[in-house]
Amino acid sequence: MYKKILVALDGSEYSERALEKAISIAKMFNSQIILLNVIKTEELDVIKQYSESSYDLVKSYLEQTAEKLLTEAEDKAKKKGLEDVVKKILFGDPAEKIIDEANNENVDLIAIGTRGLTGVKRVVLGSTTQKVIRWTNKDVLVVH
Repeated sequence: MYKKILVALDGSEYSERALEKAISIAKMFNSQIILLNVIKTEELDVIKQYSESSYDLVKSYLEQTAEKLLTEAEDKAKKKGLEDVVKKILFGDPAEKIIDEANNENVDLIAIGTRGLTGVKRVVLGSTTQKVIRWTNKDVLVVH
């Protein structure tokens, strides 16, 4: 049923939970997992306006952080017996890139976490999650 699963990772506990659920599903269906981290270019563009050298440093740091996050997620998946794991880092608007990548890779399922706001008793969906749900025609697993 689910041959390709895209997991959107941002380092939050919710995306970690989404990864765990996606791994469980992938084991059931012998699926490929695509681990995706999107670096927001919006913040980078602001930095670039003020300092090209700072831009390069921040971009490099964000890429290294994303690579570490994805490698840790890949290790988790492989320790649970999954072999077909792909890591991807993209730049741009997270919701748009998640949807574009899901379409480009023809995935069957997008796994994504919710975002909780401090001081709010109920869980509120993050704007990226809301956009993905609203704009995609793929199945979406939203994990609390």
